[in-house]
Amino acid sequence: MPRAELLSTYPEVRVSIPYDEEFTRDWDWYAVDSLGLLGHFTSAGFRRLPESVRADLEGTEACLEYFDRGTNVRCGYTIREDLESCIGAFHNPDQRERYLRSFAHMASKGLFSFDTKPLSAGPGSYLLVARPKSPLRLDDLPAPIAQLVRKTRYPLSFENVLLIDESETHRWSDIPACES
Repeated sequence: MPRAELLSTYPEVRVSIPYDEEFTRDWDWYAVDSLGLLGHFTSAGFRRLPESVRADLEGTEACLEYFDRGTNVRCGYTIREDLESCIGAFHNPDQRERYLRSFAHMASKGLFSFDTKPLSAGPGSYLLVARPKSPLRLDDLPAPIAQLVRKTRYPLSFENVLLIDESETHRWSDIPACES
């Protein structure tokens, strides 16, 4: 049974991501913005997760499974024009392609895709890498996945942001629900 179905059958069962695993795994997590648009974030094992994500291991993994394998490519995407000035130059085209693969994959499914800004670049933050040409909306998701993503809410729009401070993401679960 897929995780999303399991979660809808047993919604009261929640296991938290252990604190030691939070910083030893590259976590993919998801959020919804004030317009109902979806964002994909990677922690690279360097960033503290929003409490709404950390508090639900199975929900976090169900979202990853859904967005990675349960959705189809729906649109083109664009890569941030100044990406290399933000993260450093790639040594060759293969390195660039490997780096962009997961961000392009998520953006092609309609999600705004953010990476952890390199640690040497100042305070912790998430950097927009890829932008979908036709964004996926919370209303487009199956109810169990929408319920999970809705727990982590960005108060502004992913359409208008290039960088998000990590500390901001820690408060996203405390923000009133968006209209979608």
